[in-house]
Amino acid sequence: MSFISPTTIDDIAHSLDISKLSHEAAKALAPDTEYRMRELIQRPHGYSCFSKKMLKGHACFFKSI
Repeated sequence: MSFISPTTIDDIAHSLDISKLSHEAAKALAPDTEYRMRELIQRPHGYSCFSKKMLKGHACFFKSI
């Protein structure tokens, strides 16, 4: 199940003033973006070594990035 659609990528690109992003590029970026977001959410302890502290829950995790 995909939760990031090419339309979402288009919306993000337009919000960042990237107007020349083609629909094909958005279709290619959507799965990669979803994969990276899942990786970031599922492995927060892998990123705690950069902050040199243990993260205590998702609120602390999202404050650190």
